[in-house]
Amino acid sequence: MRFFKSIQAGDYTLSIQASEGHYCTPRVTVCPGDYSTMEMAIWRTKGSKTFLDFPKSSTMRGFSHYRELMRFSDGSHPTVFGYVPVWIIQKLINYLKSK
Repeated sequence: MRFFKSIQAGDYTLSIQASEGHYCTPRVTVCPGDYSTMEMAIWRTKGSKTFLDFPKSSTMRGFSHYRELMRFSDGSHPTVFGYVPVWIIQKLINYLKSK
């Protein structure tokens, strides 16, 4: 199993994972550039480090691909997303860094 370092983006931290044990495509351990989708979790790091209630966040609702990203939510925990296309993850990182 592989674990990537978390990524700081503005007031948020993203955990982006991909391996045979994560919700990604392909669901095997390969070079990071070979994934088309990855698993992601996000939390707010300003103040106390807490998972973010993504659907209720006005910052996240301002993300241009918000509705698309919500399709990948696991439902039971609104800050964990599976099989997220890499291009959406990159756009989210860029968006959060601009805030």
